[in-house]
Amino acid sequence: MAIEVMKEAGDIIVQIPNDAAFLGVLSLDGSIKPVDGMLPAIITSRKENFKILYLPHMNLPLTHVDGIEFRFVETLQEVIQSFSGQFTAFSVIPSILLGTTDVSLPTYDKDFQHVFGHQQAKRALEIATAGGHNVLMVSPPKHSHPFF
Repeated sequence: MAIEVMKEAGDIIVQIPNDAAFLGVLSLDGSIKPVDGMLPAIITSRKENFKILYLPHMNLPLTHVDGIEFRFVETLQEVIQSFSGQFTAFSVIPSILLGTTDVSLPTYDKDFQHVFGHQQAKRALEIATAGGHNVLMVSPPKHSHPFF
């Protein structure tokens, strides 16, 4: 969000890559910190066809995901400098990351496409999952189809 605000304010005049995603939280001192759910966000970035992923240094056993270039940054200034090629240290994988782990996307035999009706319940579960929230469902479901 900070990148877009600075772009609109005219503080960033160089081109921002269209296929880039930015993960992390911006601290008041300009440093970028990891947040909960970084690994699922990385996997989702791959699904959404992002090619460049700016992220803070983090302690994950992950060095690459096929099709995504990781750019590890410590500050917002490093992100901005990278747009014009002034900061290139991100091409080096941080030493905290150990090993090489390819992330393969899980596949499931069943998903919500196999559930008929229950639109409100499915929507609530999607929102809760996206936000990492818990869900408590109480009472039997109302049958919208005579066979289910």
